[in-house]
Amino acid sequence: MIVMNACRQLTAFCLFMGLAFAQQTPTPCEDYVDSLVGFSFTKPAGWTLHARLPVNGGPGACVDMVESSSPEPIFLTICGKPDTTDAAGIDRALHTGLDNHILDSLNRLNRQIALRPGSLQSGSLSGRETLSAIFDFTLRDQPGADYIVWVQSEKTRLSMRLTSNPTSLAGFIQRIAPIRDSIRVP
Repeated sequence: MIVMNACRQLTAFCLFMGLAFAQQTPTPCEDYVDSLVGFSFTKPAGWTLHARLPVNGGPGACVDMVESSSPEPIFLTICGKPDTTDAAGIDRALHTGLDNHILDSLNRLNRQIALRPGSLQSGSLSGRETLSAIFDFTLRDQPGADYIVWVQSEKTRLSMRLTSNPTSLAGFIQRIAPIRDSIRVP
């Protein structure tokens, strides 16, 4: 139920912002390369995407993606921005992304949020350091969950966010794994 409500809300938001997703015939996997920031990933067949500027008006670029062929569509957002960070400061920058997400959720999005115990993990993608976490939240008395991966290099910060019904999250994380694992950050 929350996923369908979230889908309707996201669709309404996209239409309001003029970012409606076009229906298209699935095409083979293709590489997406952001011309502004330079991040890239492989878009699997069946996914529709729309590039846009960040909602907060900051520097960088975002890509909203939807995979709507299943009963519960998946909405995924990948955002990147130039961010000069010395190698010694990358871990601190990743944790700052985590802290900013919590503050943004509490202040701007007006939702209660909690880091899921045991979900915080350090890792790497394409040789870049990552930090991933799952957050459980309540929005208008409906439960939800965010899976977020932050990627940081000495030149770029990137985040990937999947919002879902908590009971569907694990399956959705598996379904977005090919996109996550193909991300390349300059």
